[in-house]
Amino acid sequence: MEAIFSSSISPLSSFSTSTTTTSASSSTPPSTPTPFHLLDRVFVSGMPFFARHGVHLAEAELGQRFEVDAEVFVDGLGKSVLAEERRRGSSSSSSSSPSSPPADSVSRTFDYSRIHAVAQAVVRDGPRVQLVETLAARIADALLEEGDGTSSSSSPSSSSSPSSSSSSSSSPSSSSPFFEVVGARVRVTKPGAPIPGVFGEAGCEVVRWKGQRRR
Repeated sequence: MEAIFSSSISPLSSFSTSTTTTSASSSTPPSTPTPFHLLDRVFVSGMPFFARHGVHLAEAELGQRFEVDAEVFVDGLGKSVLAEERRRGSSSSSSSSPSSPPADSVSRTFDYSRIHAVAQAVVRDGPRVQLVETLAARIADALLEEGDGTSSSSSPSSSSSPSSSSSSSSSPSSSSPFFEVVGARVRVTKPGAPIPGVFGEAGCEVVRWKGQRRR
C-alpha cells in the first residue's frame, strides 16, 4: 500500500527518513571510494506531472497531479572540479589537454535537466501503473542507467522512455568518466490521493544504489 507522509516534510532538503515506507537498501550504500556523507548530490524537487496512475478506476478516468523529488548521489564530482581548477591554475598551463572541458562546464556534472527528463518520461509519458512505489522505483533505476558519468553535449529528449534512457547518453565525448553516479533517491507524492480523512500528502520514497537495482 502507498505510505502516508506528514505535510511537514520538506520537499528535498534532506529527503528525511521520517517516511513510513523506505527501501530496504536505503540505510547504507555499497562501499565507495568516498564516504556516504561526502558524496555530492544533484537534485530537482517539486516536479509536477498530470497522469492517470492509481489503483482506482476513477484515477484512471480523471487523472490527478503527481509530484516528484529526485536526487542522484555522485562520487568524484567535487574532486574532479577542484583538481581541474588547480591544474589549470598552475604555472604549467600548456599541460592542459585541449580536449578537456573546463571545470565550470556542464559536461563535468550530471545535468539536472536529465533528472527532469527521466521523471517526465516515467510519470507523464510512461505506461499507467497502480502504485507510486512502481513509479519511484522506475525513476530511480532509470537515473542510475542515465548516470554513466560520461561527458555529454546534450540532455535526453523529454519524450525518452526509461528503457531508452541509457541509449540517450550512450555516445559520450570522452571514454573516461569525470564522476560516477552511485545512487538515486526518488520521492513520488499524490496530493489528491483517494484517502478518506484529512491528510497532507501520500506517496513513497525509494533509494537505489548502483548494483542494487530491483525491477
